[in-house]
Amino acid sequence: KASLLSGRLAGLLFADQGAEVLVIDPEESEDADSYLNRNKIAITALDVAPSSADIIIVDGEDDSIARQPHQIMMRTVAALPGDAKFGSLPHDIDEDYLSALTGFFTDMDMMGWLDRPVTYTPLKLCSIYAGVIGANACAAALLDRQRCGQGREIHASRLAGGLSAIGALCLKQTGLPPHLDPVPAIYKHSSDILAKRKGIEPAELDEFKQAAIDDPAKQAWLFQRLYPFMAPYKCKDGEYILPMATFNRRLATGYCKYLGFMNEVGEFGIVDADPYDPASAPFDDRNLALPIGFNFPSSCKVAELFEAKFREKTALEWEAELEGAGLPCAVIQTWTDWMKDKDARAARIFADVEGEV
Repeated sequence: KASLLSGRLAGLLFADQGAEVLVIDPEESEDADSYLNRNKIAITALDVAPSSADIIIVDGEDDSIARQPHQIMMRTVAALPGDAKFGSLPHDIDEDYLSALTGFFTDMDMMGWLDRPVTYTPLKLCSIYAGVIGANACAAALLDRQRCGQGREIHASRLAGGLSAIGALCLKQTGLPPHLDPVPAIYKHSSDILAKRKGIEPAELDEFKQAAIDDPAKQAWLFQRLYPFMAPYKCKDGEYILPMATFNRRLATGYCKYLGFMNEVGEFGIVDADPYDPASAPFDDRNLALPIGFNFPSSCKVAELFEAKFREKTALEWEAELEGAGLPCAVIQTWTDWMKDKDARAARIFADVEGEV
């Protein structure tokens, strides 16, 4: 029954993993659009008995649904209850205000190692991290319920989510077993790629890097081969579609199966194996469960398959078809299209001002 981004995102994460997620009287708003209803079932308040739910997600102090002892309830709040300094903030407070409070700035540029200035993107990271952390807390509470038989109430703080995001982006880990050592999603230097990506030589990477700096088309080509499951691909109409399956085993295998090249990637030596099993460690650089960590030949192969397939239809056709199949994607807008987009306008990313140019 959530309308804020954090709650809707938490529900989406469960829906994408196969859970039955019901949305009561869904309405679109600045924070919640139809994309966040993917894989969910829209109902009215009269269609279901709330006592049948394992998890209930609401905004703030919403008391329209009473939590039963066995249920988990997640509340999206601005600050944690009892916070003497920020506890009075309204739960739907503007995202930019929270970003200012946390001192948040990110240069999460996936291709920043191409030696160019970073373009700041106004991502709603406080709310996004609150949603992700809230979903993990709900899953942990479900697991704990098997032990004690009791549910619990969870407060997902947007302010705390922003601080957690800063910590996560700065986090460094040591001492993990090799098969659990994560592959970084963001590379700051060419040496980072060479250290983690097998199958590419330094001179070869330098050549690709210079070509990408000089030519946007070459940059797109290189991005596809480093991140094949989250790179934009040109479609039949010349527009671009962006698949989103970088960190998700089910979505990565789902794309390969739906687009019809699961057998082909298998013949190339790419596997689908449990990443938490030490026995899978020899396949870490070609495992669909770790799609961001492919060796360079494997990621190139997948990129080539995506390229050929996406040229068969228009970007809008792919977006409708893939979303219908439960596979997240989005049409890439031009800068001009984005300036005119109703959601960008509603978020006040752009504003019209008088004066001469």
